[in-house]
Amino acid sequence: MGDTTPVIDTSDLIKYIVLSIILATIVDIAMLLSGYNLRTQDTFNRALSIMVWGILRMYTPATSSMIILKSKGINPIKWLKERSALNLRGLLYYLLSPLIVLAALSIYTLINFILGYLTLENLINIINIPNISEASMLLVIIISAYTASITINALYAYGEEIGWRGFLQEGLIKNTRETYSLILTGIIWGIWHIPAMILLGYNNVDLTNNISLNIFKIVTYIIFTVLLSISIGYMYQLTENILIPSSIHGSVNAFWNLTLLISRTDIVYITVLSLISWIPISLLISIIYKIRKIR
Repeated sequence: MGDTTPVIDTSDLIKYIVLSIILATIVDIAMLLSGYNLRTQDTFNRALSIMVWGILRMYTPATSSMIILKSKGINPIKWLKERSALNLRGLLYYLLSPLIVLAALSIYTLINFILGYLTLENLINIINIPNISEASMLLVIIISAYTASITINALYAYGEEIGWRGFLQEGLIKNTRETYSLILTGIIWGIWHIPAMILLGYNNVDLTNNISLNIFKIVTYIIFTVLLSISIGYMYQLTENILIPSSIHGSVNAFWNLTLLISRTDIVYITVLSLISWIPISLLISIIYKIRKIR
């Protein structure tokens, strides 16, 4: 990673985690006090809420890591440049990384097809483009999501990945086993989202209704971030570049809505099937990384 890899100890990691959660919660509270809510049905206000809240919140891990690095006497800009410089190989990884998410989405789609729950009716009703086939419409959506994955969504995700992969994962790996580090990063990453779930209804959480269902949503979301952390984490270990995890993370955000639109709308069904779809992807990336590491 270069000369500016800091010596991160356990106290630094704890400070980073606490600071990231505090800063993210402050953003959530500010958004709540401004009157915005992620559960609102108003399309324009919801989109505006997500854009403003998203960029502010997703850069709290980056801000926290920069603060800790500065306190350690490390130049944050130099540290970040070393982990974000793209050569031709890195650029190829960056551009192709969304295929990992598409692979998980394909598994999700295949299982729905086998179970007889696959439907494009919701897509047709929402988009409502005349004289276009279902297949063509789906292709347009996939291309649009792919484009967003490697542009605006990757830019948003970059703020998180600086902290989760660049700072926390690196620091944990120096203190414990690699796989454990990725799992722990995923758990902390999931917990970091909880204030947004409680305060703003992120991930459709509403603790005023059906507490057990909402606890299920929170727990399964953390399991999801663990699976995702394994995939993204090993890709970061493989490439040593924060931009590659940003591309994958951005793709997850870009393609997530498709899982809500192409199958049953039952949130428990969607959540469980999403987890099942990511398990083989996480295992495959783990195996590929282990094989590459042996070589």
